[in-house]
Amino acid sequence: AQARLFRPFERLGAEGSDVAGTGIGLALSRHLVVLMQGEIGVRSQVGQGSCFWFRLQRAGDSLGRAATLLYVDDNPVNLTLMEGLFTERPNLQLRTSADPRAALASLRQQPVQLLLLDLQMPDLDGFAFFAAVQADPALRGLPVLAVSADATTATRQRCHELGFVGLVVKPIDADGLFTAVAL
Repeated sequence: AQARLFRPFERLGAEGSDVAGTGIGLALSRHLVVLMQGEIGVRSQVGQGSCFWFRLQRAGDSLGRAATLLYVDDNPVNLTLMEGLFTERPNLQLRTSADPRAALASLRQQPVQLLLLDLQMPDLDGFAFFAAVQADPALRGLPVLAVSADATTATRQRCHELGFVGLVVKPIDADGLFTAVAL
């Protein structure tokens, strides 16, 4: 009978129960999980209960395509940390730069699909870097994700108004980072 559980309007044992329902919850759950290229199932033993489970791909892996990203941050420790986070994402190639001016010049020669940009850098901060990207017709459509320890409402609002695709807060949470990168 477990094979029928994920069919629409199927309510196993409903004839002997006074629990209300339409029998669409598991069917809908299966449909959503399949749309996200995942798996769903059940383990059950009579008299002991059932365990429903689902498995989804990680956000960064769900891109399904190779992508090159550039992370610009003047702090070498932050660059090393970010490089370490991306080692387990073979479909995402991360380039890094501690020099924002050199990074800006390299974007014209070596395009990327996403730019991760620290907001607090001397000489050329993230907002000025973003403005330079937006002013360049060849780079204007490049998605830019802000990376900053400044998580204030004002900074979030400014990033949103300028057109950043998001803000990842330091210290970096890997799951949050890869969810944002999947945008």
